[in-house]
Amino acid sequence: MALPKRKARNITVDNVVYQYIISVTAYDLLLDEYAPIHVTIQNKQVNGNKLFVKGLITRSFWLDFPNPKKKSEYPTISTKDIRKYIQKAQKEGYNPFSKGKDFTLEVDS
Repeated sequence: MALPKRKARNITVDNVVYQYIISVTAYDLLLDEYAPIHVTIQNKQVNGNKLFVKGLITRSFWLDFPNPKKKSEYPTISTKDIRKYIQKAQKEGYNPFSKGKDFTLEVDS
């Protein structure tokens, strides 16, 4: 199944166009002060298997309002990071052109 077009962003890595979505569910933020960041990446042209990036966490900004903590407590994910995740996953066996079982990449925040 393809990623939703309205929410997905595009990135090109090694002449292949990918779509990616970054999300944090509100439910996760209610349970704890830290919540997992969900990153899903997929080859846009082939609509192949998905790459899920696991292990990233963020802190809820609203828990600290009006005195927010350091910026490092609220990580951001840039296109440079997405590119790194795709390249690392490919080294570990992710094939963006195949259809079938999704691939999970474990990373550290």
